[in-house]
Amino acid sequence: MVRWRSGTVTALRRQWAGAVELDVRLPDGAGMRALAYPDLVGRPEPGDRVLLNAGALLMGLGTGGYALVVALPDRLPPDPPQALDSRDAGHLVKARYTPLQPILLGVDEEASPHRAVLAAADGLDGLPVVTADLHSALPAVLAGIHADAPDARVAYLLT
Repeated sequence: MVRWRSGTVTALRRQWAGAVELDVRLPDGAGMRALAYPDLVGRPEPGDRVLLNAGALLMGLGTGGYALVVALPDRLPPDPPQALDSRDAGHLVKARYTPLQPILLGVDEEASPHRAVLAAADGLDGLPVVTADLHSALPAVLAGIHADAPDARVAYLLT
């Protein structure tokens, strides 16, 4: 179950590629740190009303101390510039069957600028691959790898 909160953006804090940290004032006067992903929800500004998913934050789970902005209900972002009936901007549905399922371009799709590199790959050249069902397994996986190969470089992919 989502633990919904509604509030007003009082300040923009740090910003980095794809994310904006916000201060949000809740109706009861309490403050909450929030994180918005502008490519998904639009770019929040001070004074905007935001809908927040505060569940993981309230439970002390690994969200980095943030509630997550779900929507700017009074100022929705524009639709992508590509035609909605075209697959040129991708057709991979992430977070399937949830209220927030963005449509994204996959590297293997025809319109992807990375498709040729992927198509030319014919293997992992003997690289070991580890899969895990929870991202919290990563520290244990890394500890095991570095116990055998302290200088190993590891790439991590979370879909």
